[in-house]
Amino acid sequence: TTLLPDVAFAHKLMGTALELYGEYEEALQEYRQAVNLQPWNPACHISLALGFEGLGDNENALNHLLEAHGLDETCVTSYHLTIHYRLREHDCETSLKYCEEGLSRSSDLWYRSLLLDEKGVLLEKIGTSEQLRTWREQKESCMRSMLKAPGGKNNNMLHANFLAFLYETNRKSEAREFYERTCEVNPKMKYALGQSLLDAYSTDGNYGGAQPLSQTLYSAILSTGIIPICTV
Repeated sequence: TTLLPDVAFAHKLMGTALELYGEYEEALQEYRQAVNLQPWNPACHISLALGFEGLGDNENALNHLLEAHGLDETCVTSYHLTIHYRLREHDCETSLKYCEEGLSRSSDLWYRSLLLDEKGVLLEKIGTSEQLRTWREQKESCMRSMLKAPGGKNNNMLHANFLAFLYETNRKSEAREFYERTCEVNPKMKYALGQSLLDAYSTDGNYGGAQPLSQTLYSAILSTGIIPICTV
């Protein structure tokens, strides 16, 4: 069997590369080529829409996002429409509508987490206390699922984010317990999680908690034989 190259995908990649070098007009032409080759592919329309956004052309960007939305059965286009309406159109109500739609569609945990992050931002602006309570439950459930997923057990970033979430939702003792429990099971996470907790303490003005934790982390680093370099 002869495998034909995915030329549309090649144009998308070239567009991405050109954008990295600031060649936005040239990138747009590559995305147009991708759409011409695969007009049925929502990913091509999304790339073209983001290319238009990069040039400040919100009207054409929205047109292609809506085109992608009609073709996409997943949550991906809903996610991009959520961001577009919040940041480009300053329409939180419509943004929240697409966010809720995305959460109701098929998605992996990563996109669900991104949508929930957007939902939290929107509800802080236009939501009720009850909606925020429900959102916190959804967010916690998603984060716990990500920690249990393959690769989650040893992922420093996921653990640090969950610790910060606990602290920010006023569950400070739980955050400290999560730090201690996780470090007991996986000592390699002590520094990443310790830094996350230290940042939370400092932001909160809890210098009584920050100072001993900072000393503990510093002593642990010294015990490894690695001399930390301080810059001013």
